[in-house]
Amino acid sequence: MFQAIAQRITAFDIILFKRIFALNGKYLRDQYFLTLSKSGDGIHYFFIAVFLVLTNMPNSLLFFETALIAFAIKIPMYLLIKKNVKRPRPFEALSGIHFKIVPPDRFSFPSGHTAGAIIFGLLLIHFYPVLLIPVTIWAFSVGISRVYLGVHYPTDVLAGAVLGSFSVYLALIIV
Repeated sequence: MFQAIAQRITAFDIILFKRIFALNGKYLRDQYFLTLSKSGDGIHYFFIAVFLVLTNMPNSLLFFETALIAFAIKIPMYLLIKKNVKRPRPFEALSGIHFKIVPPDRFSFPSGHTAGAIIFGLLLIHFYPVLLIPVTIWAFSVGISRVYLGVHYPTDVLAGAVLGSFSVYLALIIV
């Protein structure tokens, strides 16, 4: 029973991946998704958080502290899941697929970029609710960009979103 459900999810995951990945190949769209994906690199979060603190934005220190805690929760859980699941990336498992961005590691599940974008996005929304719409669009787009660029399946992105959300939830309880 469980195996049949897992096979159906995997089949749907591959179909959805191929549909999203098939959209690439247009220079401007490719550049847009490359830029989106790179905006989800962790170093950007640090600089934005420092900028908020240096400009004396309300709640910036609490935002910074909560973000540190959320990422401290996410990173070991992410590494533990990656190490144990060891899901090959789509370009390794599916013929005719090539990546458009070099992945940071060998395995695809879960998406660390998505988890990070969700953490940063949810915390920005929590502390600065006026950013709800642009930050939600951005965080969602980072996840989609990882599929578009051929380095993650949709379920990798979904798992990253769940991991990021859970990390924020715990961090907000701790703070």
